[in-house]
Amino acid sequence: MIRNTLLALAATLALGAAQAASFNFTGATESGPLNGQSFSGSFSYDESLIAASGFQNLELGQLQLNIFGLSITKSDTVAQQAFADFYDGQFLGLSFDYAGGQHTVGMASGPSAFSDAYLSYSTAAGGGFGSYTLTTAVPEPESYALMLAGLAAMGFMVRRKKA
Repeated sequence: MIRNTLLALAATLALGAAQAASFNFTGATESGPLNGQSFSGSFSYDESLIAASGFQNLELGQLQLNIFGLSITKSDTVAQQAFADFYDGQFLGLSFDYAGGQHTVGMASGPSAFSDAYLSYSTAAGGGFGSYTLTTAVPEPESYALMLAGLAAMGFMVRRKKA
């Protein structure tokens, strides 16, 4: 009975929870009246939902974009939607639109590769485009602390059962 319970617990832990993939991005505008302006941000999505084939857009769990003195989040986007786009499991880029005040900002995925993804913007003075690069976000220290606490608790339980 105890052995079956431990096996079930181990199987449950092996499945894990939804895996959030988190990324940071940085870029710069490359044309238009705000040429040379830098921007940065972060986003996350549930990577366990990525399909192996075909086109897919996954709704982002989190989005933060800092550009032109604005701080844009997922709730600020049109229809409060923002997506990570994939084709055959390969990341193509982000897609969302923001319209507020004097600025319109959008990000579009590349049609066949992330290298073609871009940012577009529009102001009263005109519009332009920019490109961006991704880096994987480093896990927060509390994630490691929580994992270590869980491992310690399981070790304690196993040791206690043996005694």
